[in-house]
Amino acid sequence: MDVLFRSCTLTLLFSLFASGESSAQVRAGNLTGWTQSGTLTTFHANDFRYHVRFVNDRIVRVDVLPLATSRPETSLVVVDTSSIPPISVSESDSSVSLSSGAFTVIARKYPLRLEFQGAFPGTILTEPNDGGAAFLGDQRTLTFALSPDDHVYGSGPRGRSFDLRGTSFDVWNTQTFGYGGPLATMNANVPFFVFSSHIAVLIDHWYRGHADFGSFDPERWTYHVSGGEVTYFVMSGTYTQELLDLYVRLTGPPPLPPRWSLGYIQSKFGYQTAAEALTTAWTLRTLSIPADGIVLDLYWFKNMGDLAWNLSAWPDPPGLLTELKALGFKTVTITEPFVTEIAALFSEGNTLGHFGKDTLGSSMLLSQWWSCNCNAVLVDMTSPAARAWWWSKHLSFMSAGVDGLWTDLGEPERHPDEMVHAGGSGARIHNHYNFLWAQAINDGWLTEHPNRRLFHLTRSGWAGIQRFGTALWSGDVAKSFEGLAVQAKLMLNAGLSGLGWYHSDIGGYCCGSSPSELYIRWLQLGTFAPVMRAHGSGGPTEPWGFGDQALSISREFIQLRYRLLPYLYTLSQEYSATGVPPVRPLFFSDPANGALANESRAWLFGSDLLVAPVVTDGARSVVFNAPAGEWVDWWSGATMQGGTEVTAPAPLERIPIFVRSGSILPLGPVMRFSDERPLDTLTLLVHPRTGVPASTAIYEDDGISRAYRQGALSTLSVEQTWTQFFGVPAMVFQYTSSGGSYAGKPLERTVVLDIRRLELAPLSVNVNGRLISPYGTWSEVLQAGEGGTFDPLSHRLLVQFRTGGDSAYQIILTDARLTGAQANTNVPETLQLEPNYPNPFNGETRIRYRMEAGGWVKLKVVDVLGRIVAVLEDESKESGMHTAVWNAGGVPSGTYFCTVQAGGKTLTRRMMLLR
Repeated sequence: MDVLFRSCTLTLLFSLFASGESSAQVRAGNLTGWTQSGTLTTFHANDFRYHVRFVNDRIVRVDVLPLATSRPETSLVVVDTSSIPPISVSESDSSVSLSSGAFTVIARKYPLRLEFQGAFPGTILTEPNDGGAAFLGDQRTLTFALSPDDHVYGSGPRGRSFDLRGTSFDVWNTQTFGYGGPLATMNANVPFFVFSSHIAVLIDHWYRGHADFGSFDPERWTYHVSGGEVTYFVMSGTYTQELLDLYVRLTGPPPLPPRWSLGYIQSKFGYQTAAEALTTAWTLRTLSIPADGIVLDLYWFKNMGDLAWNLSAWPDPPGLLTELKALGFKTVTITEPFVTEIAALFSEGNTLGHFGKDTLGSSMLLSQWWSCNCNAVLVDMTSPAARAWWWSKHLSFMSAGVDGLWTDLGEPERHPDEMVHAGGSGARIHNHYNFLWAQAINDGWLTEHPNRRLFHLTRSGWAGIQRFGTALWSGDVAKSFEGLAVQAKLMLNAGLSGLGWYHSDIGGYCCGSSPSELYIRWLQLGTFAPVMRAHGSGGPTEPWGFGDQALSISREFIQLRYRLLPYLYTLSQEYSATGVPPVRPLFFSDPANGALANESRAWLFGSDLLVAPVVTDGARSVVFNAPAGEWVDWWSGATMQGGTEVTAPAPLERIPIFVRSGSILPLGPVMRFSDERPLDTLTLLVHPRTGVPASTAIYEDDGISRAYRQGALSTLSVEQTWTQFFGVPAMVFQYTSSGGSYAGKPLERTVVLDIRRLELAPLSVNVNGRLISPYGTWSEVLQAGEGGTFDPLSHRLLVQFRTGGDSAYQIILTDARLTGAQANTNVPETLQLEPNYPNPFNGETRIRYRMEAGGWVKLKVVDVLGRIVAVLEDESKESGMHTAVWNAGGVPSGTYFCTVQAGGKTLTRRMMLLR
């Protein structure tokens, strides 16, 4: 290897740590030299070193090594260390710069401090001269400057504020039983921080951490740990979405979930017998409430740690799960990493040494465990042998037909710092525990089912856990509006931490009862969460448990959820490919609007839906800052202009939902469960804007296998544009398929265009040159199988037609004018075309036009496809009024256009021939 050395100074200076963590901590002094070996650049301040390495052109890794004996920790989180770009190096009297072209690292010499400059103007992360990395004993602290206009997001589910600026918190996975409002620290923590200055930072360190974003010093942010050396990654991106993409490429992309897990999931603590679970499933079907999953909590086993069915209450597990599948239900069972002393597996695991130990090497007993009031032990997930053993014990009970796992208590809920694991002390491995458990389940499942997706529900997590396909929820929240109100902030920050599949227990979990209004409002919010699951203890969790009104409203919203599945499944593919979560902050749509920096009263569901849930008892309206643009009320069709604070009505049966004007939203039919029938019906909900094009792409695969990784998928693309069709506005749709094949792909499909805000019925609708017949009602269209109908009261056009699986289609709506849009009344003074008379006509009609100046004129009649039917005049005319007669003998009934061209102008009128 080529090694370079630059001598700077022989003096090592340390500055005192002054951020408030510990005044005795010390920092690096002046640069004493730097070396470059391959892709690694090392900056020295005598024994203090920074290892700097570009992962790619937008990600830089920094190892902070303050002592001669310091060594980087082995990362469990990072998976992408490839694509290392060529780096240019330059040196001046005051600094050394490393640049990938898109990203630059500057090592300032006096004292040694790092600065990171992105390609986006003004993007910078810097260690101030009185900041930087510091150490004292086993304590390590990073200190960076915080600019006045910086906003900070991420770090896992964080609920005290959406924008983390001005807050401080521990980074330590913590059980949060019965919380009724925002807490500083939650069950899942991700030391990944996204800054509005187009920079993101991942702290790759798993000991207990503490973050402070300007709470102690408004001009500084710090990250403090006790134990282990610190590695961090700095990322540069133009937008937050790009930073999320960089993050999931670095830590592993989330796999696609099974499609059924996007439907409604019914859960409870808990269904105690097979009969109770089956009755719940039958009731959902009887009451026409769509549902795809049912969750079995603690009662499916006898003792925690048995990992075996309690056959006295569940006498025929395979038969039960088969019957549930026949009803369209997938079954999810809970497991925990704690084994009670009375459990069937305690003796075996204890003998094999698979549990966390005390300092004498014996299994550490946790006394008065809550599920049995006896002792319990914790499986050592840091031991590969223990993980393999624990997974092997899942195979027997899952063979009954279990489709998903719910791993609970994985913080771990009770975990003494002094517990000894194969990977170190409890204090060292605590934050990584559930990550390792999720990895064991993911690896074990893929070994047993290499081509089948698993739904994995879990409560805790760490950076990178998304690559194991986990869906996190917000823990044991209290049944209160205060508990409901915090969920938006938790979900938004979780999504900006790579945890895109995040949700909460609909209705609340504990510590009281859920009034009907609370359940309704929580279910409405849950309809627009990535996962929709009702759960709780001490009372009903099912929609019929809260009265007839709640049942009716709940059914309507769950049915809406199922209509949205094509849209949500496409969002899931986007999350898998880019890390951009389904639930997104409003500033994604309007990043320049400072009022949205801390706005969590509403969110984007994908790019085209805006949702503002009600989280206050008795509220019948919602106030929030809306992003710029035009938004259409889902319920009323009214238009809302964004860019300001708005108040939206929210009666109990509704929450504000807005569709982006100029969007195409893919919808499906309401089904009892998500795979009740093939995906052979698609509705395209269109809210057009005059002159503004729109597009959408709908992702599809078989919904259950991993064959999509080998290309077994298809994408439908729809583009809507505007054009002039013989002088009148026309809306044109291009519908195409990417091709591709997957199991169950429909050979034919019914497509419904649901177009809103049309002033009048279009003159004609044709599909690939085939005229679509108009009908008076939608029922008539359904009976005919193909056709269209227009409702002048709602200004809504519905068109249905059949397509082939991979065929391309062009749909043209002629004379398509929107409500509020002005027709072109600027008739050229040099040429005028009057309406033909009579119109409609039978056989013959007169056409009058006026020329202000003489010249050549062409008058013709065309049909709705633009084909010339008759040329009435094609000659030179004097100025003045002229009349032509069209005798339409032998021409079939229909819509036609007369077009006159003269003096460089073209005018068109519609004519209706009726036989």
